[in-house]
Amino acid sequence: MQREKKGGGRDGAGAAGPAPGGVAAGGSSGSAGGMLPASGPAETPGSSGGSPGPGGDGMLRFTLTIGAWFVGLFGLMRLPWVERNLLTPFAEVQQGVADQLTGAPSDLVYADASCSGGDPMALCMGAIFAFPATWGARLRGVAAGLTLITAVNVVRIGNLRVIAENRPLLDLLHNYVWPAVLILVSALFVYVWMGRQGFGAPGGRPAAGG
Repeated sequence: MQREKKGGGRDGAGAAGPAPGGVAAGGSSGSAGGMLPASGPAETPGSSGGSPGPGGDGMLRFTLTIGAWFVGLFGLMRLPWVERNLLTPFAEVQQGVADQLTGAPSDLVYADASCSGGDPMALCMGAIFAFPATWGARLRGVAAGLTLITAVNVVRIGNLRVIAENRPLLDLLHNYVWPAVLILVSALFVYVWMGRQGFGAPGGRPAAGG
């Protein structure tokens, strides 16, 4: 009888012993298991849905903004006062630099407002001003972009003055080749500049600084 009681006591203690441990282990593992999955999914949609991606509202807003900048800047370039007092003198300065570099001044080619590179510059400025970066980064980008476009345009003017006597080649380069080159240079610069600002980064937000 005593052995049975002791045995039963041991059995009872053995049965009772694992129970608190099992409850504690089950409770701790259950609570830990319940907290981790709940916190993980709740954080992921919130973080991904809170920041606009390249295909969301941020891209639509950027497209509308860049369109407004293009319309405004291209319209500004067509104003008679701007063409007469800004673009034409600027084109004449570029022509003088091209003459100094090539040593081939020609009466067959002269620079006016349409030769100033104003349209590629408007494309560059519109895209950069519309981009959601700091104004300091935008102004630095515009300054670098206009400098690059001006340098390429000086080369263009010099090239046209060198081959001015070859009328078919002059028409081809002046009307088709060089305008495409200037637009391509402008677009490529804008693309590189946007990449440096964090365009296409996770969350679609520009990087700080720039």
